[in-house]
Amino acid sequence: MDANSSTVARGRVEGANVFYGDAARPEMLLNCGVTTARAVVVTMDAPAKVDEVVAAARQLRPEMILIARARDARHAERLYRLGVTDAVPETTEASLQLAENTLVDLGVPMGLVLASIHERRDRFRTLFQAAMPAEAIRPARALRSTRRPAT
Repeated sequence: MDANSSTVARGRVEGANVFYGDAARPEMLLNCGVTTARAVVVTMDAPAKVDEVVAAARQLRPEMILIARARDARHAERLYRLGVTDAVPETTEASLQLAENTLVDLGVPMGLVLASIHERRDRFRTLFQAAMPAEAIRPARALRSTRRPAT
């Protein structure tokens, strides 16, 4: 779903199933099938709008997997308080990717690099999640935290 009619038109020409509208409006989410969706991913440039969409989606589907792009660590913390399953902060991810590329280019074995990046990402996620009440932790998060990446 997009609020930019040109983006929607371009997506439709390319064969994508794209809707035009405001994703923060519950009726739009319902029209797009949020009641049967296994997950919703929210990725927008406007943090306040991301918050609105997350709040609307969470209200409609408390148990659904809900992933959102966050501007930074502070925004990620706010998104966890709003009930996302996962928040992906742009600044943190960009830093992790820069570190990964640098280490690989310096000749550090890929397996070690990936294990280190996953460990750091998990640490960041734990810090961001600390902003939300313990009773709000969703089962999907608890299950994922017990998984370890393959090295």
